Amino acid sequence: SARQTPSMELKEIRGQKSEEDREVVRRLASGEAEKAIQSRIRRGRYQEAPTKEETAEKLIQVWAEKYRENPKSGLIVAATNQWNDHLNKAAQEVRLKSGLLGPETVPVGDTDFRTGDRVLFTGKSRDIGVIKGDSGTVTAIRGSLLTVKLDTQKTVKVPTASFQDLRLGYSITTHRSQGATVDNVLIMAGPNWINRELSYVQASRARNEIHLFCDEKTAGLDQKNLIRRMNRTERKGTIQEALQTRYQRIEERETKREEQRKQPPLDR
Repeated sequence: SARQTPSMELKEIRGQKSEEDREVVRRLASGEAEKAIQSRIRRGRYQEAPTKEETAEKLIQVWAEKYRENPKSGLIVAATNQWNDHLNKAAQEVRLKSGLLGPETVPVGDTDFRTGDRVLFTGKSRDIGVIKGDSGTVTAIRGSLLTVKLDTQKTVKVPTASFQDLRLGYSITTHRSQGATVDNVLIMAGPNWINRELSYVQASRARNEIHLFCDEKTAGLDQKNLIRRMNRTERKGTIQEALQTRYQRIEERETKREEQRKQPPLDR
């Protein structure tokens, strides 16, 4: 197009270690999804299956092969809570069958948490010392009390009898992934939510590998539908401005998080 997209600021793409993965993020940012997808295909990091169910199965196979031992290093990102629930349960099952989870369970809603599970906090508690979006790993279970080591290295005790704002954290939705930077990301593409900003935000979470999974209908012949959707922008102005707004929001959230951590707990 005649209008040039300003070059990405370094701080926005320096996360990627591999030059080719950095290039993918640049391509997505400037609306060149076709080249980004060709790069994934070339590196064996694009997988397609006839149906969404089979696509999810393929994603879990790759995840199991590469990241089941250390799930913190391979984050799954999907569009809807429904698919996240599906992928979370599948990932938990993989770890359970591999003997990587403990035998004790604590039910929260319709999920049984086990020692070794990845968890995501969906609400905040000053008493516990968590805010929405914190994630970690269950390190111990005693009755209905979960001990969780957060990714910030802080350990918290979660009384699930009174606090239930948590879910499995192997797979998360796009908007929840905005603040997280992980080593590798596995993205399950869906038909109604792909656009340039979301594609960029998802891909830029990864420091190393970016894996993309899509069903045939969403992808279209030669991935043409997927490419068109990933190039579509839903914002006025450049992606640079859209990203600036996102990064400001992330920075504000980080600042707020730091302030909350520094505040002394309420006097008991």
